[in-house]
Parts: sequence; structure tokens; C-alpha cells
Amino acid sequence: MLDLTAYDSRYVADKELIRQYKLTDSIVYQLEQNFIPALSTTMEICTVLTSKRIALLPTSCIKNELMKLRNNNPENPQNM
Repeated sequence: MLDLTAYDSRYVADKELIRQYKLTDSIVYQLEQNFIPALSTTMEICTVLTSKRIALLPTSCIKNELMKLRNNNPENPQNM
């Protein structure tokens, strides 16, 4: 289950769980620099159910799609 507002820097700054691990600055910086979170690359393909704020993605689909990305990455040492 994925909160669709999770890629917003305000969402990150307000979450106690993220602040607890001192990840806020790093994540906010990445979002502001338009880095693409790995999970977001699987949303279009893997989403099976969605509401206004929540998307449901099967973990098996996420794993398969991320493995495809990893295997197609020419910088991946396993592909050399």
C-alpha cells in the first residue's frame, strides 16, 4: 500500500517516522532535485487498486519490475 502523497516534501517533513531516523533532509533534498524514487517507477505497471490517496501494488510485481530495471541498467556490474 502506497500513500500517493508520499513524494511531496511537506509529507516527508511532517512524518515522525522519517524524522526519527534523521532521513528528512536527505529525502527532501532528493525530492526537490527531482530524483525519481524506485517505487514510483513501478506504480503505473503494478497498481491493482487505487483511491484518491492510496494505491495498492503487489510486492511480487514491484520485485519483478525493479529486477527488470536492474538487469537493463548498463552500469550494473552484473551486466558486464
